[in-house]
Amino acid sequence: MEEQDDFTWFLSASLKRYRGKHIAILNRKIIASGSNARDVWKRAHHKDPENGFIMAKVPEDEILIL
Repeated sequence: MEEQDDFTWFLSASLKRYRGKHIAILNRKIIASGSNARDVWKRAHHKDPENGFIMAKVPEDEILIL
């Protein structure tokens, strides 16, 4: 079975507690979150200086439009 990448994990994960927030994901784990994308990026970059993480904003509603 192929391992799920971070983006695919983001699309299928239950992230209700992060609704309306920016998150940084690394290896299918949220390494930083908050309402300000720049602050989230800075905290995630501190944890992963090589920028292997991805950033996303969790929608406030159940619907995600890509």
